[in-house]
Amino acid sequence: MKIFPEGRTTYFTQNESLDLGGGVVINTVEVPGHTEHGTLFFVKDKNIVFSGDALGSGSGVWLFNYDAFLSYIKGIDILISYLEDPANKINTEKLVIYGGHSWQVGNLGTLTGQYIYDMRTLIDKIGEGTAESEPMTSQMRFLDTNFKYGTATITWNKEAAELYRSSFHGN
Repeated sequence: MKIFPEGRTTYFTQNESLDLGGGVVINTVEVPGHTEHGTLFFVKDKNIVFSGDALGSGSGVWLFNYDAFLSYIKGIDILISYLEDPANKINTEKLVIYGGHSWQVGNLGTLTGQYIYDMRTLIDKIGEGTAESEPMTSQMRFLDTNFKYGTATITWNKEAAELYRSSFHGN
């Protein structure tokens, strides 16, 4: 509470709309995984979303344990349903994603709706055992592999991915 003092903090429920006034409304969509309550903030009737770390910032999203990966899958599926709901008026081809660390965008430049769909495909490829991967070194031992597809990267754990693959196929 010292970091977020009561007088400067507004709490909101999952998937709430926030009216900022002047006709600006922010719709929220929770995508847990990187953190427990990662939230995206869509500017209503615009093709703009602020994602913080929830989706990663172009160099990928870091998932710190097995349960985080499972949460991320559910969050990505909810996010895609939100994107594809005609009532939300989102053109995924024009969608611009502003991540939490602009310096991590790397060579991707602007993140678009394709990044989200590539994340979903990457999740499937991890489950199939066909995802492109490369070793990754980090001070966090669990994070040892970058899994890649298209514009998406998930930094996770090779052993955990194998466990997921075996459960994905019911082996």
